[in-house]
Amino acid sequence: MAVVSRVRAVFIDWYGTLSVSRLWEHWSEPRHPRHSEFQKIQAEWNESLRPLVHRWCLGEIRSEAWAKSVAELINIPVALVLAEMVRSCRNAELVSPEIVPLVRAFREADVKVFIATDNSDSFDRWTVPELGLNRHFDGILNSSNLGVAKFDSPEIFFGPTLSRYGIDPQEAILLDDSAGQDCAVVQFGMICRQVEFGTGLLIELEALSQEKLLSVQS
Repeated sequence: MAVVSRVRAVFIDWYGTLSVSRLWEHWSEPRHPRHSEFQKIQAEWNESLRPLVHRWCLGEIRSEAWAKSVAELINIPVALVLAEMVRSCRNAELVSPEIVPLVRAFREADVKVFIATDNSDSFDRWTVPELGLNRHFDGILNSSNLGVAKFDSPEIFFGPTLSRYGIDPQEAILLDDSAGQDCAVVQFGMICRQVEFGTGLLIELEALSQEKLLSVQS
């Protein structure tokens, strides 16, 4: 009897799920000389910066324009803002060193594993190559390349990748700290699991690897 997968694709969110590293993370240390600027950026992220963040993550502007606006907000040179942002992108870390071996085990079991992130060009330009993410995952879906956020238009965000591999939405699962059972991804037909911010991914991957959900006989 052939073994088939009920879940053939796992999509994993980046920030809050795979990583909790923030832009200018090294400024967050209270003794850092730029700590007050970091606090101001965080305070304005969902306020004055929110429209710009949205455009950045839809690919409408690039990191250089984003850095210029942040530099104006905190009143320091744009070259410094950009250089320090690039540094933080390259220094991003996964939430656990156990993630990569678990992802490898899924892929060896013929389950595709993708990063699915509402992110900017900075992720592709500096984080992905520095961390070698293209080696560890089957692909990276980034809203800045697709022009849509995953919860706004899952058929555009996920659909082409699923079609490319001949996978039905019902055979795919999203692990995301922002997901809910009533989200548009569920309405699209995918399984959706909300994970605890920063700590839930390892638990979910280990549980999923033990479930019959991944491999059943037909």
